[in-house]
Amino acid sequence: MEIFHTIPDIDGLYWYIVPGQKPEPVLVDVERYGSGKFAGFNGRKQTWLRDNEYLVGPQLAPRN
Repeated sequence: MEIFHTIPDIDGLYWYIVPGQKPEPVLVDVERYGSGKFAGFNGRKQTWLRDNEYLVGPQLAPRN
């Protein structure tokens, strides 16, 4: 997994990291939400990251 300080154009599940808060899973889906956007699983959509925030991912699918 990589660390992104800008919202990537690589589809997948990421961890949204805000210092001092619990990591939040978010989805980057360029076809669905557009370039430079992600969606939280609480229905929130976001187009920005602050200087100290970042995304970690994309999370790989589990193996059976």
